[in-house]
Amino acid sequence: MALDCPDWLSEEARRAAVKMRAYLEARGDWDELYLAVLFGAASVTAHYVTFARAASAHGKWLPGEWEELEMMRQDARRLLEEMHYPLRVRHLSLFVDGVDAELAALCS
Repeated sequence: MALDCPDWLSEEARRAAVKMRAYLEARGDWDELYLAVLFGAASVTAHYVTFARAASAHGKWLPGEWEELEMMRQDARRLLEEMHYPLRVRHLSLFVDGVDAELAALCS
């Protein structure tokens, strides 16, 4: 069944939401009650990926920017774990070009 995403979700967040829902449906764990959490997790994940790519490309950090980015990354991973979305690496993430590779893959 197609996922009807809200207009406020970015294109990257929509891709992440579709992948997350497809996984949960395949496992038999999907319930329509999860939509708000799904859209929130997808939005946080896409926001982190966009911010990380921009910061990495710029190569300079404002005071507190790295800490904020890391908190966003941790929030995204925590939301995915709460939804029982499988993350291969739990405590140490693989970074490619300054971005958590697993989170970036969800948005691609």
